[in-house]
Amino acid sequence: MSDVTAEEALAKLSLSSVSDLANELAIASDNLNDALREVEEKLAALNLGVSAAVPLEVGSGWSRSLAFRKEGSKWRLMVDREDTTPEVSFNTSPLMNVSREVRCQVAGRLKELYLQIVANAESQLVGTRQSLDKTRKFTQELVLLRRKS
Repeated sequence: MSDVTAEEALAKLSLSSVSDLANELAIASDNLNDALREVEEKLAALNLGVSAAVPLEVGSGWSRSLAFRKEGSKWRLMVDREDTTPEVSFNTSPLMNVSREVRCQVAGRLKELYLQIVANAESQLVGTRQSLDKTRKFTQELVLLRRKS
């Protein structure tokens, strides 16, 4: 006859199940992290050189957004949080440094962020071409002024 009570047996079973759950959750989190890193690398590899942001969550007096922008010399996925009560404060963190819950939210907004990056790149192309035209016109004016003098 065993000295283990039914409650002890249940506790061991539960601990074993919890341990299995923890392992599965860790594996799933690692896989999500790998996939998010791959997205970050692919966005950077587009070489568009433009930043963008999309909202993730809005609360009373705070908001959180997903951004893609240059941090130092590297283009990164970032999570920004802005608090507006009692005063405005702004926090930004690399995506891999935020909670799993937030990283899971991000997965549903990646396509929207990509589309915003492309839209921003198209807008910057138009603006850059306009600036080029203005610069060339001014250069021509300088040449004409030099000839007159």
